[in-house]
Amino acid sequence: MDYKKIQAILNEVKPIVEENKKCRIEKWKNGDFFNIFSILKMETDEVKTHSAFLAELLNPKGSHGQGNIFIDEFVKNILHINNLDTKNAEVTVEYSIGQITKDYKQGGRIDILIRFHKPDFLILIENKIDAGDQPYQLFRYNSFAIETKKPYKLLYLTKDGHTPSLVSIGGKCKKQYWDCISYSRNIKKWLTDCLVLIKSSAVAEMIKQYISLINKITNQDMESNMEEQLTTLMLNNLDETLIIMDNKAAFDDYIYDEFKDQMNKLAKECKCELKWEGEIWNSGTDQFIYFVPFSFPNTKIGFGKENGHEVFFYIENNKNENAQKLNCFSEDALKNYPYGWEWFKYKEWNSETIKAIHNGELKNYMKKCIEEILNDSNFPKN
Repeated sequence: MDYKKIQAILNEVKPIVEENKKCRIEKWKNGDFFNIFSILKMETDEVKTHSAFLAELLNPKGSHGQGNIFIDEFVKNILHINNLDTKNAEVTVEYSIGQITKDYKQGGRIDILIRFHKPDFLILIENKIDAGDQPYQLFRYNSFAIETKKPYKLLYLTKDGHTPSLVSIGGKCKKQYWDCISYSRNIKKWLTDCLVLIKSSAVAEMIKQYISLINKITNQDMESNMEEQLTTLMLNNLDETLIIMDNKAAFDDYIYDEFKDQMNKLAKECKCELKWEGEIWNSGTDQFIYFVPFSFPNTKIGFGKENGHEVFFYIENNKNENAQKLNCFSEDALKNYPYGWEWFKYKEWNSETIKAIHNGELKNYMKKCIEEILNDSNFPKN
């Protein structure tokens, strides 16, 4: 392994990164990061944001007024189908196929269902932003499609295009009955291609904002020309690039060990007992770490994720008597969270989170969160 060459490559990357930072600062000054989806805290809402927005675009009779432009480009460029009557397609969000049975093998709601009539054809889209797979989820939708006796495509749409879990598809399959597509590549390219066809400036602006949102939730924060420079550099030094890529798992483990050390120090600083019940950025169902104040052992402050959703934090009290929402929490109280809750700033394991761990920003942020909770007037002191 030629470490000197790897160091030389990394040195060549630095000016590209710095130039990208300058471009983003200019964009910030010009208001290019003003995004309605982010302002309204709708970035990762699968149903109300992403499914609703995509379905409206795919609807040839949608309020965008652009006819079948979007759906025509979608079926031709993503599915590579050219013989569908896209002008008369019917698009439904949250299409019900009945109540989910006890064995989970029937029923549910299809995120987006598109029906064509000349010829008959179905497109079923299961849309995943951060939620985990449900038992037999794709299996159920596939069974429904088979029962219609119509040709169909079942699409599994995720941020990065990863494959569904065995839990969702019903175990090992002899034949794949679904296709994986991603926001980062397929949806982004589809919308970018549509921009040149759109006649409405208002619709075009919303598409641009949505593409910006896709870049944010898929961690694509590099300008396209900088991406090209970096990609060229990587290809010209392919052996060294692959060595760096192969080392990613070891790198992630090292950073997560740093995070664990910081949490142990944070627990001591905040005079809390630290309890680990998972790794909070893991894709597992329930992943939490808890800080239990020595002065209030009946209460614990939890950071983590539930049912595959994004990371949040809350407090839990053994008694929960006369619970009142904490003033420092912006999200309303729920049955399982009577004191309210708050989204965690570092929702995913990505470059922003890794950098914040390494430079100590994440630890400082969590310390501030814990101190605000402990000093809140509605914090339970029983």
